[in-house]
Order: sequence, then structure tokens, then C-alpha cells
Amino acid sequence: MPSLSPLSSTAAGSACRRWALVGLCLLSGTAWAATKPAHSHAAAKPAEAKAAKAPVSCPPLPAPFSPELFSQAAEHATDRGFLWKITKGDHSSYLYGTFHAGKAEWMAPGPKIQQALDSTDVTGIEINPLDPAIQREMATITQGVKRNLPAELQARLKTRWLADCLPEAALSSAPPEIQALSLTFLAGRRDGLQPSFGTEIMLAVLARSNDRPVVSLESASGQLAVLLGSNDAEAANLVNRTLTEIERGQTRRLLSRVAQIWEQGDLDALEHYADWCDCLKTPLDRSQMKKLMDDRNPALADRVDGLHSDGKKVFAAVGSLHMVGPTGLPKLLEQRGYQVERLR
Repeated sequence: MPSLSPLSSTAAGSACRRWALVGLCLLSGTAWAATKPAHSHAAAKPAEAKAAKAPVSCPPLPAPFSPELFSQAAEHATDRGFLWKITKGDHSSYLYGTFHAGKAEWMAPGPKIQQALDSTDVTGIEINPLDPAIQREMATITQGVKRNLPAELQARLKTRWLADCLPEAALSSAPPEIQALSLTFLAGRRDGLQPSFGTEIMLAVLARSNDRPVVSLESASGQLAVLLGSNDAEAANLVNRTLTEIERGQTRRLLSRVAQIWEQGDLDALEHYADWCDCLKTPLDRSQMKKLMDDRNPALADRVDGLHSDGKKVFAAVGSLHMVGPTGLPKLLEQRGYQVERLR
């Protein structure tokens, strides 16, 4: 397996925070920002410490990126997730269903994943978190979004933010619906699931360490169009629904279940996601899910097809839910003339 010379946690965190936690850094940047718990009474003034209530129970911090972390993961690397080989013309590419959070021991590809990487020449992920151009575009767009949320809802967001021991100053670094979505992927930290150990982060670091090209399969503006509300009322609705699911413990339970399914490569369970997720109960829920998943898939398929047709052998890694059903990427590419084979 190629050696890993990973980015430092400081460099990774700085890159992510510059573009307001969206895309992959939506999933990892906040975790890096939280290198010190926000509720640290050790740093408080004596009077403040005396008046402080019982310390908040902070979720565990991720281990910093280090050669040891990656080498330990590589020693016991196992194939996880969902892998397809797609063939058209005289060469093959691959589709890989990822999970946007993970554990330190998952920070190395298993043998089948590594073999697929070795047989391709470019990695494609939804958004490349290490691309300065993407970082600048995200920052420019999100800095121009100003929201006027009801005071009660803003207070709920702040309470949840601080309860997760995140720096209060970072709360204003992105629109509230983006920050609420960040909290979604941070909800698994008490179960050992860290956004900074998400699959795409691992793949981006692996590519960087081996001078391997990484391309974004989506644009920054396109992804933000899906994640942001179209106005204050829609943003408030997104924040309210997201916080309610987190407060009820639904988000944490869902992340834990999906992590187990992803680790085991249980495609049948993933394909029946709507039957057990308890998250698609209303027309609004279903509309938002369609917007987040199905509506993005044709453009993702077009991008993979375009790269492959240009002669590139692509390792295309996107969230696993983009791979299931009649509008999933394997089906869409099959319709475009590819021979599609799932590798187990």
C-alpha cells in the first residue's frame, strides 16, 4: 500500500473553516475547530468558574492526523462501503459509496478498494476539500447569505452548538441552515463517529500524499443550492427540522445504523432506507430527500461519464445513498451503456 504523509490537523482544519463548513468540510471542519472544548472551565476567570454550573459533558475529540494514525489503520484495513466496477469502451472506472463520518481505524482503504485505486488514475469526490478554488467559492457564496431567524430558533441553535462544545465564535461563520446540518454529522461523535474521519477526507489525504489528481464531481454553487434555503422562511424550517431530529436523538440513532450498514456493506438494508429511517414521514421530508439525492444524481452521472469518456480511469466516490434505487448512479450509468458489476 502507498505510504501516507497526511496533512496536519491544523492545516486540514484551516482549509475547512475557510469555506464555512460546507461540502466535505461541512462534515469535518467543525470537528477540527473544536480542538478545545468551548466549555472549558480551566480557562475561565475565578469568578466565572465559581458561578459556572456543572461542566458540560463534551463529546470526544478526534485523534489528530499523524503517520501513526494512518499506519495503524493500514495494518488492519478492511473493505467497507459499496464498490462497483463500471466498464465502457476499452477501460474501466469505479463507483464507491462512502460514509461522511468514520473512525480512526477506518482511515485506510481495504484491499479491494486499494486495488481499484491502483487501477485508476484520478479520484473524483463530491467536493474536493483541499481545493483552494472550491474553498474561495464556498466562502464567497456563504458570506453573502444573511438570515433573519426567529429569536427562539436562533437561541435553540446556539444552545445545541454550545452543548456540543463548539466555539461560539464559529457559529457566525456560515448560514444557520449550514451550521444546523454540521450538527447533524457531529451527532455521532459520542458513538465514535467523527466527521474528520469521513471517507472522502481519507481519500483526499491519500491522493495528496501520492500526488494523485482529485477532481470535484459537483460545483460549490450547485451543492450550496441544495443545502441552503431559498429564503428566511425556508432556512428557518430547515433549521427547526434539523434541530428537532437532533434533540429527539433521532439523528444519532440514524447515523449509528447507517454506519453499521456501511461497515458491513449491506446494500439490501441501504436500499430499504426509507422503510426504517423514520425520516421520510411527510411530503416535505420526501421532497427534501429527493432534492438532496435523486435530483443530484444525473449531474453526478454526467460528470463521471464525461471523465471516463475523456479516457480517464476514475475512482468516483460519493455518499452511499446516491448509489441505490432506479435513480442511483449504478443504474444511471448502466442506462448510459456501461457494464456495471458490484464487487463484494
